[in-house]
Amino acid sequence: MNWTIFWDMHRRPGRAGWSRAMESNEGEALLRADRFHKLGFVVYEIRNPNGVVVHDEGALRRRFAPAPAPAAVSADETPAKPATILGFGS
Repeated sequence: MNWTIFWDMHRRPGRAGWSRAMESNEGEALLRADRFHKLGFVVYEIRNPNGVVVHDEGALRRRFAPAPAPAAVSADETPAKPATILGFGS
């Protein structure tokens, strides 16, 4: 029983020409879809072994979106370095 990832190198109208990749479980299907996404490919959907779409393109895009960058710390908020004791540290 395989999970199917529908993807393509370029966006195409309709379903004709979509590539398919098969994995044995949902976790592996998500890992492969993530690799495709990182390579810049379009990942349309993932279907379970019964043919039901369990992850559509929008959900996959949100899942694989890069994490937001941490907020910048201003000089006023930078923690002070601990004092160096003579003869210890540098």
